[in-house]
Amino acid sequence: MKYFICLLLFMWSSVSYAGEIIATVNDEPISSFDVDMRARLMNLQKGITSPMNKQMKKQILNALIDEKIKVQYAQKNGIVVRDEDVQNAIAHLEQQNGMKTGQLVRVLKQNNVPLDFLKDQIRSDLMWLQLVQRQKQNIQPVQPAEISARKNKIRRSLREEGYLLAEILIPNEAEALKCEEEIRSGKIAFDQAARQYSKAPSASRGGQIGWVKKNHYESVVQPILEQMVPGQLSRPIETKNGFLILAMLDKKKALTGDTIQIWELVQQALTPNKTVALMPTIIGDLHSCQDFMTFARKEAIPESIQKGMVSPDQLPPELKDLLSPADANTVIGPLQMNGANVFFMKCSVSQKNVLPSDDEIRTQIELERLEHLSDKILENAKRFVVVEYK
Repeated sequence: MKYFICLLLFMWSSVSYAGEIIATVNDEPISSFDVDMRARLMNLQKGITSPMNKQMKKQILNALIDEKIKVQYAQKNGIVVRDEDVQNAIAHLEQQNGMKTGQLVRVLKQNNVPLDFLKDQIRSDLMWLQLVQRQKQNIQPVQPAEISARKNKIRRSLREEGYLLAEILIPNEAEALKCEEEIRSGKIAFDQAARQYSKAPSASRGGQIGWVKKNHYESVVQPILEQMVPGQLSRPIETKNGFLILAMLDKKKALTGDTIQIWELVQQALTPNKTVALMPTIIGDLHSCQDFMTFARKEAIPESIQKGMVSPDQLPPELKDLLSPADANTVIGPLQMNGANVFFMKCSVSQKNVLPSDDEIRTQIELERLEHLSDKILENAKRFVVVEYK
């Protein structure tokens, strides 16, 4: 369970039917309309339009059943969430998303989204959170030895190469090749394809499996992982469980210490015509990042201007090789990218500790225990529930 409420802004056509009843939880109904609505929310949160297959329908129905169980169990334990609490949560969502007071309600109304549906979701989350918080005293305090052990585990993981992956597992080769072609042609997004085609447990998450080590998969996959670069899609790989399509989202190199080098970079892009006219000024007169950014705001393509902290290992190899020997506050470029001439400046170089602090680790362990407590309470609540499928 995650203890936060996500704001979902979405387009949805007006619906005038309630749908057929497909399940009851202690005689409280769940309709096909409820399942369809939750599916639309999931799709629109991802910005996709994926047809709901049987696997998705089953997952959504199970989630709605759990939600009903939580609300009923919380009510039996005297949990009450006031309308004012729900309104405050909506106001907090608006504030988090840079919206004016009442703007969320207006957006929902403009897009024919029933406000009561959002309120019911918020109310159920608040009720369950309150119930779990009541039993928080049953959680064991985090000990210093646990923090030390967790930090050593993180340190060991940083010493290993890692891959941020998404996967699609398909039993037969023909269907795998069809899926790959649809993704490469842009006909379907990877996460949508995972939900539609994949037989792996990660299908419900759009194929996301998070960071893994090289030995996460069988040996035939490992050399392919080593060769892939971030943003690359693999061909279907034959494994003992079926044909595997991988998307390399990110890749991290093994670290030798607890710190990494961080660069503060600024960049600007000029059209070819401007580059010729302004090259002498760029190379001769820009001697600080402040000069660089002032010039960029006046002359460069606005969408190209970036400033921020980055690890050199996160950069494309050619860019890292170009910037590594450069001194701070020296203009580097031009580098031709997407039809423009891009100039860079390395403002500063510093060291960052990649290990989380003791307080951050303590908080993480506490959240994990809170989640485990939530699962135990839900498991107990299910003992007193009658679920019927229609």
